[in-house]
Amino acid sequence: MVRYDSGFSFNGKHTFYDWGFTLKSREIGYPDKKKITYTVPHSNNVIDFSALYGFQTHGQRVIKYVLNVADINFNDPNTVNIYEMRLTNWLMQGVGQTWLVDDVFPTFHFLAEVVNGTSFKQIGANGELTISFIAYPFKIGNEFEGNDIWDTFNFDFDVSQNTTHEFKISWNSFKPVAVGKWVHIGDWATDFSSGADISPILMGQTYQVSQVRNIEKKSASLREYKLVGINNWVLEQDIVEAHNSYYDLTIVNAGTNAVAPEVVIQTGKALTAVDNNGKYFNILNQPTNSSSFKLHPGENKIRLYGQNGTYKVDFKFRKELL
Repeated sequence: MVRYDSGFSFNGKHTFYDWGFTLKSREIGYPDKKKITYTVPHSNNVIDFSALYGFQTHGQRVIKYVLNVADINFNDPNTVNIYEMRLTNWLMQGVGQTWLVDDVFPTFHFLAEVVNGTSFKQIGANGELTISFIAYPFKIGNEFEGNDIWDTFNFDFDVSQNTTHEFKISWNSFKPVAVGKWVHIGDWATDFSSGADISPILMGQTYQVSQVRNIEKKSASLREYKLVGINNWVLEQDIVEAHNSYYDLTIVNAGTNAVAPEVVIQTGKALTAVDNNGKYFNILNQPTNSSSFKLHPGENKIRLYGQNGTYKVDFKFRKELL
């Protein structure tokens, strides 16, 4: 049985506390997995490619409510029709999915939209309004991870952790990288040894070292490298693999879906991150919340490389659960 004041909030209003209508029923559906399979010819074997990019994807979910709509003051059927019209306009306004908070999951929200309209069944001065939302497959935490709000802490799903990190990077010395090794140009690099600009397009790629030579100290570097595919020499300070100084951290994604964090560099300049799998990501020279840098469910051990100096970095993300 649904509590009389139980309902949901959407587009800035609550079904009971703002509209005064009770909920007859709710049906929160779960999303289907998106399966990509291949049946091997002349075999009983099926190959599953669904997690080809490291995680299982899902389809949209359907959330359905039935609201009791009534004119409790004057018992007027015409007034009920006005209520229905106002409710439908409230539910259908806007474009795209937005926050939907159901009272049964007060610390989570859905991203949802009423796409196919509503359905109203009138019975005199009463009626039932049926609403179907199409929603993003996962529930999303209302608060960013790392918050210290004790009253809403859930021992089943929450993790107490620090998502803001302060650290120092030193360019006092660098280690040599041998010819033939594969390297990355750091996110902070701006100029080649010649003074020519380094295009951001060159960052995030992997290059093989073809030549190494010693030089008189230039900026913080005593060596420079020639990389296959690049005509200019690159200073050692701009080669990630030449760095002795870095910062290691662990971030826990307590959800069940990989999420792209917003990495906010409050103090310091550009950073290059290396994840659990040894993949390199330039933080500034890629779109914010791009699909490339993700925090996967569980522990994410990350190594950060940067410029000489002090950094304060905030990883902003919300957990997602089915």
